[in-house]
Amino acid sequence: MFNVEQQDDGGHVNARAFYHRFAWAYDLLVERPGGPDVESVVGIFESEGLERGSALVDAGCGTAAYAIELASYGFAVTAVDRSPELLAEAQVRANKCAVEVEFACADFTRGWQPRDLVDGVLCRGVLNDLLGDDARERAFRAFAAWLRPDGVLLADVRDCDSSARRYDGGRTFERTVRRGDDILTFTSRTTVEPGSDVLRLIERWSGAVDGVPVEQEDRFAMRCWTRESFAALAHAVGFGRVSILDPGAIGARSDRLVAIAYR
Repeated sequence: MFNVEQQDDGGHVNARAFYHRFAWAYDLLVERPGGPDVESVVGIFESEGLERGSALVDAGCGTAAYAIELASYGFAVTAVDRSPELLAEAQVRANKCAVEVEFACADFTRGWQPRDLVDGVLCRGVLNDLLGDDARERAFRAFAAWLRPDGVLLADVRDCDSSARRYDGGRTFERTVRRGDDILTFTSRTTVEPGSDVLRLIERWSGAVDGVPVEQEDRFAMRCWTRESFAALAHAVGFGRVSILDPGAIGARSDRLVAIAYR
């Protein structure tokens, strides 16, 4: 099966099997996210005055690894994602951990709202998947609308310059994962689109699931960020100060841009 890159009118990329057909393999493949570690995320929120019981939204939560850890620290977490398959994996994880998280299956850029205003928003990696300027603005307007006065947004995105250096000449990742009798070999090839802020990815899957052979290739893109583009968009929708954090000090990879925006 071959899926070409597809985008909706908001600039989303829809074809990635990582988020849908093979959602069960997500945590097996992504053992260590590139963004800040969860202990650092907790520390950042606490340093901004968010105490236990504070309300958080994890926007684009995936399998909710961070949402569940934040809930275990005592935060009241709502985890939202547009993929029902990823959320199903997230619910299984939450049940195993005996942690209460409120899950919502929705596109948070298109009108979703928490029941009440929240103290903090976490958005890890998801903003890279929004290619269009309109979709990016909708996301930031949503964050601003959810937050109480003096609330904070903590976001992790791909930094444009450092990502260009990391993927110069292309970079390949390969891993084989198993679940019972199912086996998948995942290969990803990432290259930089010359003269742009776009990364092009080809992901290949092979193996067998439920006794059926798998051969699939997906193509899609990610769009990186600069400090200037992040701050300009945050200011445009009503955020005040934007603070850029040192990725190395909070467990993030050097190609990450980690920022706090203050409501």
